[in-house]
Amino acid sequence: MKKSFLALTAAATAALISCNQLAVEDVQCEDPGIGTIHLEASFGGDTRTSIDSEGHVGWCKGDVIRYYSKDATKARTHTIEAAGQTMSFDATLDGTDYLIAVSGGTSLSSVSSTGFTVSGILGQKQSGEFGDSHLSVAKTDLSTNQLYFLNVEGCLKFSIADKDVARLELISNGGEPLCGAGAIKVDMTGEYPAATYYKEYSNVTINATASGEYYFLTLPVELSKGFEMKLYDVDSCYIGKVEYDQPLKIERSKKKNLGQLDSQIKYAPRIGLIHYGRPALGWYSYKNCINDAGGRLVYLDHYAKSKTDARSLLKDIDAVIDPGSSSGDTTSRGTYDNYVVRVARETGKPILGICYGHQRVNTVLGGKNATVTTEYGTSITHKLSLNGVNVGLHNPEYFHKIIIDRTSTLYRLLGVDEIMVNTSHKYSTHVISDSLKVIARAPDGVVESLEGERFLGVQFHPEYLYGCHHDERFLPIFEYLVQMAEDNKK
Repeated sequence: MKKSFLALTAAATAALISCNQLAVEDVQCEDPGIGTIHLEASFGGDTRTSIDSEGHVGWCKGDVIRYYSKDATKARTHTIEAAGQTMSFDATLDGTDYLIAVSGGTSLSSVSSTGFTVSGILGQKQSGEFGDSHLSVAKTDLSTNQLYFLNVEGCLKFSIADKDVARLELISNGGEPLCGAGAIKVDMTGEYPAATYYKEYSNVTINATASGEYYFLTLPVELSKGFEMKLYDVDSCYIGKVEYDQPLKIERSKKKNLGQLDSQIKYAPRIGLIHYGRPALGWYSYKNCINDAGGRLVYLDHYAKSKTDARSLLKDIDAVIDPGSSSGDTTSRGTYDNYVVRVARETGKPILGICYGHQRVNTVLGGKNATVTTEYGTSITHKLSLNGVNVGLHNPEYFHKIIIDRTSTLYRLLGVDEIMVNTSHKYSTHVISDSLKVIARAPDGVVESLEGERFLGVQFHPEYLYGCHHDERFLPIFEYLVQMAEDNKK
C-alpha cells in the first residue's frame, strides 16, 4: 500500500493532507541537504498496526519509527505517542538515501551501512488486533520527497460473533510457514528486505477476547492446500473448526478477508464431564484427551438433584464421561451423579465410565460392586499409595497387566489382547448387569473393562496415560467416545 510523505526544511510550510492520502504541492523541490526536516504522513487503505471502529487504519501507540542513512552507524528513532492516522515528527537527515521502518514490540540490532536486522518478528501467538510484532519498511530519495511503505507481513482478516470463542489457531494444511522466530534483514542495497528465520512454524494463534473483527499477521505465503482454523474456549477446550481446502495466496502488504466465520464453523460434539474436582490435574487430563480426540469438553459444574435437573444439565450434551470418585461415591454426590447416568441411558447418550464411573453404570443397570479383596482375594495391588501420594496412576513400576477379549471394542481400539495399565481403586464390579459384558480382566480376575450399548467402561485411567503421559495407544478410547457422540448428533 502506497503512502506519500513530504519532507521539507523546518522553515518550509506544511503540506496539505487529506484523510486518506497526502497532497504534494506541485513545486520544484531542492535537496534539503544536512539538517532537520519535518515529516508528516496520512494513512489509508490496507495497512496494519491498528484499525479503529470506523475502519480507519493507523499506527499504534508505542510503535517505533526508525530511520537512518547509508552512512549511519545506528538508527535514529521516534516513538508514536498516540494512535492515529496522521503522524508528524522531526527527523535529522543528512541528504543521502534513507530507510525508514515502523515496528511494534520488536528489537533492532546489527545496524550497518547496508541495513539493519529486526528480530522477534511474527511469533506464534498474537493478541489484540495485530499483536506487537509487525514491520513496515520504506526507502526514500529526499530529492523526490516520496516514501513508499511496504509491509513485511501479509494479513488475514475475519469476524466472529460466538462469545465462547477465546482463542483461534490457524494451521497450514500443506505445512507452509505462517510465522517465524528469528529476524528480518532490512537491506538498503536491494529493493526490499530479505527475511531469514531460525525457526518457521505452520501454525499461528490469536487471542480473541470478544466478538468482533480480528486479524492474523502472517508471512507472505501461498497455502497450497488451504488451511484449518481450530477454535477454543476460555478454558482452552476445543470448540470446533473452520476448513478451507483451496489454495490461498497471502501477499505482503495486502489483506485477505475470510469473512464471517460463524456460519462456517463445524462444531465439535459436546462431551459432558460429570462434576469433577477442578482445576485438578484430572480435569486438565480429560481436556487434553477430548481436545485431541476432536470433541469439546464441557464441565457439568453443578449437581443434578433429580432426573429433571439431569435432563436440564444434559440438554445440549452429546455424550457423557463419568470419572467416578475416589471415595466410592457413598456420599450424596454419588446419588446425584446416578441421576445423570440414568438420564443419559434413557436418552441414548453415549457414556464412557472410568474407575468408579465404570462401576456406577453397572450398579445403575442392576449390578453390584464389592471391595477388591472381598471379591477376589487378590495379590495384585490395585491402589498403591506411598507417603500419602497415589503412585499407582503415574509410575509404570506399579502398573499391572490386563487381558482383553479379542472380540471386544477395547481390543479393536487398543489393538492388543494384553497391556499394562494404571489403577487406583478399592471397589470393583462384583455382580455384572445382564445388559453389560466383561471384556477385560486383571490376572487376578478383577474386572477391568465392561461394554454395552453406547457404553464403554474401564477400571484403569486412560486420561492419565494419554492426557498426562502422552501414551498414544490410549487416545482411541476417547476418539471412540467422540465418534459415538458425533453419530448421536446425527
